[in-house]
Amino acid sequence: MLSRDLSEDLVIEILLRLPVKSLIRFKCIRKSWYDLIKSPYFISIHLNHAKLNKNPNLLLQRQHVDTIKPYFSLLSYETLEVLRDSLDIPFGPVRSSSGFFAYPCNGIICLYCFESKPRHGDALALWNPATGESKAIPIFHRPPNVYVDSFYLGFGLDLKSNDYKVVRISTFICDSDHDDHFNFCNYTTMPRKTQVEVYTLSTDSWRVINTTLPAYPRCHPKSLVYLKGVTMWKASDDDGSPLGWGENDRVILSFDLSDEVFQKSPLPPKSGIAYDECVLVINDSIAFVELFGNIGYEWIDIWEMNDSDVERTWTKKLRITVHNGSRSLFLGPWGNGKFFLDTGLDELLIYDADRQAFMNTGIYGTLHSLQIVTYTESLVSFRREIEFEQHHDIV
Repeated sequence: MLSRDLSEDLVIEILLRLPVKSLIRFKCIRKSWYDLIKSPYFISIHLNHAKLNKNPNLLLQRQHVDTIKPYFSLLSYETLEVLRDSLDIPFGPVRSSSGFFAYPCNGIICLYCFESKPRHGDALALWNPATGESKAIPIFHRPPNVYVDSFYLGFGLDLKSNDYKVVRISTFICDSDHDDHFNFCNYTTMPRKTQVEVYTLSTDSWRVINTTLPAYPRCHPKSLVYLKGVTMWKASDDDGSPLGWGENDRVILSFDLSDEVFQKSPLPPKSGIAYDECVLVINDSIAFVELFGNIGYEWIDIWEMNDSDVERTWTKKLRITVHNGSRSLFLGPWGNGKFFLDTGLDELLIYDADRQAFMNTGIYGTLHSLQIVTYTESLVSFRREIEFEQHHDIV
């Protein structure tokens, strides 16, 4: 049967089930297919179909064992088979001193590249690994007498405007005595200032928003969370000084990308001295993970936020006991009761909580260089002719 014998509805139903790589090839078959696959309507329903049917892949960052250069691989979620390796990264040649943090939303990755040099928070790009399309985010220009001491990133979709945004909380030092450059001699004694900067894709520009932070974010960059139009970080309810032991100094700081306002919510009560903590999404719910213990014996507590409660309480869902030769880093969930761990043994491992046993993946990197995120392929593009119309998140 020829494609012209098929109804348009049937063609759409068939194309919805195809991966992005096939759809890009099929645009060449007929002009009507080309117009359909490029249309905002089809891009939206193809993305929603993938989400509803839970057809994700995994995007893995690691470092090459010999060259120590970072690179990305696309893995099958079901089998962990490498589907595409050494993906083209939109930063040109990278050095072994470089590293990346990847934040996914609707098939788009907000990619931050860092190197072993002072951090200015400007090495950012948007990237769709499925289509290969990328876009450099413009630099936020600062006076020469300003040095960015630290910053925290958020990325996601504004559900009201259907526009993608990057939020950056920057802490900087302004050397008022030197207008033409920054003097590091008095670096430790200079006062810090914090401001919130928002990049909007449709305008391709940054702006500073007038807002008050109810808490100060401080988390590992891998722990950024986006869910249903809101970005979240682990935060401190004090002035950002080193972690104290009061019950109120650990909170979740959330930023609504539509209203551009901050809120804070309590974290679970402390049950010990955790050597690592992270916030992440498990089964479409906010989860908080704490890692405890010493070399050779560890345990991991996983909490789930009860989002229906006004107070946003927590329920402990699982405690994982890990017998291991070095401290682990929790990378994320894989299916039911299985979790990715970076144990520092140069291999990505899976811990099966039901069997209380490790599973080898055969995937290698260098010491604590691994990052793995669930990635849903999409046709979402940065090109203006198909921008921002109907890319709705599923709520």
